[in-house]
Amino acid sequence: MSTSEPKSDIEIQGKMAVAIYQTHDEAETATTELQQAGFDVEKVSLIDQDSGRRSDRWGHQRAGLYSMGLPRNLVDRYEEALKAHQFIVIAQWMSEELPDGREKIDRTAPESVDEWQCNEAKLGSPSPCDDPH
Repeated sequence: MSTSEPKSDIEIQGKMAVAIYQTHDEAETATTELQQAGFDVEKVSLIDQDSGRRSDRWGHQRAGLYSMGLPRNLVDRYEEALKAHQFIVIAQWMSEELPDGREKIDRTAPESVDEWQCNEAKLGSPSPCDDPH
């Protein structure tokens, strides 16, 4: 799976999670498993260390995460994970469609997961997501 830059017209609604994996194979396997488990392919992204090294691309990712209302310390943590050669998978889903979405993410054995409930909003709207849990 290739990395993708966030689009400013993406609507955020439902649940969102950011998971950190130790290896590219683990992260890639996780994205495949999540898609097979019912996650929309358009709403599962893998961010790898190469995108983290390209400041312009990571800047877009970082700005996208900030625009979702994510706290600076978490965005900083994700940036540190990329610098440490770890891999990030971001997933969005609707609770009605995947009530066990978080459990499906946990089954992919990430090092850590942060999850948010997001209100209907477009990327760039101020704080559409609740505090992580």
